[in-house]
Amino acid sequence: MGKHPRQGSGKSSREWASSQSAADDIVHRFVRLAHKALALTLSSLLVLQPTIANAQSVSASTAAPAANQPGVGTAPNGVPLIDIVTPNGAGLSHNKFSDFNVGTPGLILNNFKGEVGTSNLGGATPGNPNLNSSNPASVILNEVTGGNRSALNGPTEVFGSRADVIIANPNGLTCSGCGFINTPHATLTTGVPNIGADGSLTGFTVNGGDVTFEGAGANLAAAPGAVDLFDVVARNIHVNAPIYGKTLRLTGGASQYNYATGEATALTATSGTPEYAIDGSALGAMQADRIKVVVTEKGAGVKMSGDMAANAGELSLSADGKISIGNASGSQGVTITSKRQVTAAKVSSKQKVVVQADQGITLQSVAADSDIVLASGTGLLSVSGDVNSGTTVQMSSGGGIAAGSVTAGNGAATLSATSGNIAIAGAANSTGDLNLTATAGSISAGSLLSNQNIALTAGLDIAVSGNVLAQGNVSATGRSISTGMAVSGINVAATSADPNGNVVLGSAGNLSLTATGGNIATGNLLSAGSLSTSATGNMTAGNIQTTGNFTATAASLTSSNITSHGAITVNAATNVSGQILGSSNVLISGAAIQAGAIASGVDFAATNAAGGTLAVGPTGTLDLTATTGNIVVGTLLSAGNLNARSALLQANTLTGHGNVGIDGGVRVANQLLGAGDITINGNANGVSAGLLASGVDFAATKAAGGNIVVANSGDLTVNDSLGAIQAGTILAAGAINTTGQTITADTITGHQNITLSGATAVTGQILGAGNVSVSGPTIAADAIVSGVDIAATDAAGGRITLGPTTTGTGNLTLAAAGLLSADTLLSAGNLDASGANITADNISAHGNLTLDGASSTTTASGRVDISGQILGAGNVWISGQSLSAQTVVAGIDFDATNAAGGNIVLGQAGDLTIAVNGAVTAPTIQAAGVIDISGASVAADAITGHKDLTLSSTAAAGVDVTRQVLGGGSVDISGASIKAGTIVSGVDFARTAAANGTIVQTTSGDVSLTSSGKIDAGTLLSAGDLSAAGSTISADSVTAHGDITVDGATTVAGQILGAGNVLITGQSLSAQTVVAGIDFDATNAASGNIVLGQAGDLTIAVNGALAAPTLQAAGAIDAHAASISANAVTGHKGITLSGATGGVDINGQVLGGGDISVAGSSIKAGTIVSGVDFAATAAADGNIVLASSGG
Repeated sequence: MGKHPRQGSGKSSREWASSQSAADDIVHRFVRLAHKALALTLSSLLVLQPTIANAQSVSASTAAPAANQPGVGTAPNGVPLIDIVTPNGAGLSHNKFSDFNVGTPGLILNNFKGEVGTSNLGGATPGNPNLNSSNPASVILNEVTGGNRSALNGPTEVFGSRADVIIANPNGLTCSGCGFINTPHATLTTGVPNIGADGSLTGFTVNGGDVTFEGAGANLAAAPGAVDLFDVVARNIHVNAPIYGKTLRLTGGASQYNYATGEATALTATSGTPEYAIDGSALGAMQADRIKVVVTEKGAGVKMSGDMAANAGELSLSADGKISIGNASGSQGVTITSKRQVTAAKVSSKQKVVVQADQGITLQSVAADSDIVLASGTGLLSVSGDVNSGTTVQMSSGGGIAAGSVTAGNGAATLSATSGNIAIAGAANSTGDLNLTATAGSISAGSLLSNQNIALTAGLDIAVSGNVLAQGNVSATGRSISTGMAVSGINVAATSADPNGNVVLGSAGNLSLTATGGNIATGNLLSAGSLSTSATGNMTAGNIQTTGNFTATAASLTSSNITSHGAITVNAATNVSGQILGSSNVLISGAAIQAGAIASGVDFAATNAAGGTLAVGPTGTLDLTATTGNIVVGTLLSAGNLNARSALLQANTLTGHGNVGIDGGVRVANQLLGAGDITINGNANGVSAGLLASGVDFAATKAAGGNIVVANSGDLTVNDSLGAIQAGTILAAGAINTTGQTITADTITGHQNITLSGATAVTGQILGAGNVSVSGPTIAADAIVSGVDIAATDAAGGRITLGPTTTGTGNLTLAAAGLLSADTLLSAGNLDASGANITADNISAHGNLTLDGASSTTTASGRVDISGQILGAGNVWISGQSLSAQTVVAGIDFDATNAAGGNIVLGQAGDLTIAVNGAVTAPTIQAAGVIDISGASVAADAITGHKDLTLSSTAAAGVDVTRQVLGGGSVDISGASIKAGTIVSGVDFARTAAANGTIVQTTSGDVSLTSSGKIDAGTLLSAGDLSAAGSTISADSVTAHGDITVDGATTVAGQILGAGNVLITGQSLSAQTVVAGIDFDATNAASGNIVLGQAGDLTIAVNGALAAPTLQAAGAIDAHAASISANAVTGHKGITLSGATGGVDINGQVLGGGDISVAGSSIKAGTIVSGVDFAATAAADGNIVLASSGG
């Protein structure tokens, strides 16, 4: 106990004064006395603590050079005290031990230069005499050269000046409660120290050994044991207990370690490589301000089951082999790198997190206030929980990516897998771009949200169960795509604030979906920019809305609604339950098309202002093509041209504000309207519409409360030779050209020409402002009118008004192979109608009129049945099987007729020709020109022709005119029988009208009546010659201003008066008066008393009786009959009377201006005078005066 307080001390303290002065020696002696007193006091304390000394095992290596053998002793309180060897010029104190252990009381490394100081562990402790001639060490290296591992169960204190502490034991070290006091840098290593040429510690060579933390572990963080940097460098490190520190660096594996930099270079292992060079599988944990874990040995990894926390700095793990850790956190960042796999629980940092592995990463969650970078090399990258970054996220893998959720709080999120899938169970959110690329795999996610752009690229399928929302662009390319709602250009703030939960779009953001080998299935698709989709399979979506253009290509497209504030282009079989609305062009092509409504050129502002009623702007083409199926749409609306091609187009309404072109069948329940031309090329499905109108003036129509108003142009063309054409109303501002097997309508109105071809049935009117031509197997209409003044007709409340015409305009042409039926046929020009049968109420033509009831393609009867009038302003030709009408007029003056209250007024010309095989029946027949009528029979009340008139019948019914036949020229009637009230030729109709109907004749106009049967007439009056031949002839009177020739059994109740010769032959003659050579003017002047002219022979040759009270002739009288009966016979020339069998019976006079010859079986006469001078006799008041001759 009388020794220096260090038991087994090294150098004597007496050596301190060997070079001092005498004065100094006195001082030193005093100090030594004080030390002895202190030593006696401390020695007494050691008696009380025998276990402290016995528990520690530290021994200097006796095999080491003296310069490396430290002094080993105890502090006055019994804590082991090591007087470190004198440091070299580099400040290194290199101490070698055969054993180095630290018990729970701890161990003191004496780096105190001085006499006595106060140690944390040892209390009052003398200084280290080895430092008397040097400065304290800056690095204290404690190297174990013996064969035992070190047990560090307590703290190691650097007493004196702070210095780095290294405990190097290749046999291994175990830390259970170890720690360090007063050192900035502590190192535990199994490596062999490397000393540089300058005497500094350059590093360690590590080939084996392990450092194990167990029990109480190591606490290097709390004062007084806080260590700035704690290094563990060993081939194997076992962390089975917690480690606390400020900066922790664990370097495992065989390596060459650089002490200055802390970097290790891998060495080739001399023995089997451990799976984990750093192993904390027994629930070890690390917590420090900064943590760095490195394993350099090839194939060696890190395993930590406990937590690793770098509370103020970075956590860094690097291994050539696998890394398997529990929770890992680093305040200033986390970096984990492995050439194999990385497995961890929760990884977090207030800064950046980087996890890189060559063969895969498996994490529970990752959180960082800054960037997160996860790269798994060729292996799977799996994060079962959240990946949550305050800035950006980068995840890359060659084997696939799986995550619970991904959040990039202030930047982009980029996930890339060169093979394998990307699967995000929950949401992926980023404030920057969100990019997911699975080059050869699929992408799946719960939902995706980006404040910038979203880009998804997959070699296989893309499936997002929730929404895909981006404030910028959204693009997705994969074999197939399935999402909830997808929105590009979303205004996140406004959408979040919307009280109704509506999505609010921003100003820009395109959306693109491309399925390279399958289907696209989404919820609503909304884009603040353009929206494009492409699928080799089918596409289904909810509502599709874009502020730009929409383009879709797929086998089929199914959606709720499609709304585009730009153009729409779809190449897919389309089925949209609601509306397809585009503010520009809309082009759809697919196998079939179905929608509630399709509209192009929509004015959305006006539509919204109108409460959703569709309004269109100035432009926007609508083009639809159903390549193999039908187009089925509720409403079709185009701001511009509308074109459709399909097997069948079905719609409620179709409206084109430009031209309309349709190829295929058409069924429009209500209106089919076009502002320009409408062209329909139909098929066997036919064409039908409630209203079919071209050239519509939509502005004027709207102003008119929806009543259709047409503009100045707009043709309507329907070609469907295979099907039926059916419409309620057909209306065109221009021409109408329609061809179909059948044409059915309520009304047809064309503001220019109308051409219809097909079996036509119109319940109402066919009105054309120009020419009207209708042809087909049958034609039926209430009215067919050409040359209509549509505006004037509308102004007149629908009363038809014809417009002015020029040559070739306003004509009506009708050609029916079968029945032609109409109430009214009216033409402002010519009218030409043909049909097997023609039936009508009235037919009127302001030009020529032709009716042909014959058909070259049918054996039907060919009747022309007109219940009312046939009126032609020009010539009228009627042919066919038969004619039935109330009135037939050619050459009518319609203006004068209208002015006369409807009473017919004829014009200057207009021939009437009727040639039928059957009956002609018309109460009134009139012509301003020639009348030529032929038929099996002719029946009329009155026939009036201002020129020649010919009536011919071929059947027994003959000609039957109940009232009058008046001809302005000759009248020629032939037939099996002839019956008429009055027959007059040479009528001067103007003078007759002026005479209030009293007939006035011209000077010419013969009457010719020829019948194989009976002729029955009231009055026969001819301005010229008159001939009548029939089996029987009956008349009230016969008058001719020329010759009269009659052949038949003739009975005339009144007079037979001829201004020329009169020849009567036949069976018999019965008349009141027969006069030849009458002077009608003189007779009229004589108040009807007959006055003879200068010539006119009377010849009568009948087989039967001749009975006539008066026979007169201005010339000779030659009468031959079976019997002659008369009251008076007067001939201004010779008279011959022959009654072959019945004699001659003259009750009165026989006066002859020449010879008189009377022969018969009997002769009876009152007076017979020949050679009468009739002029002298008249002058003698009737007293007979004879001439100079007569016998």
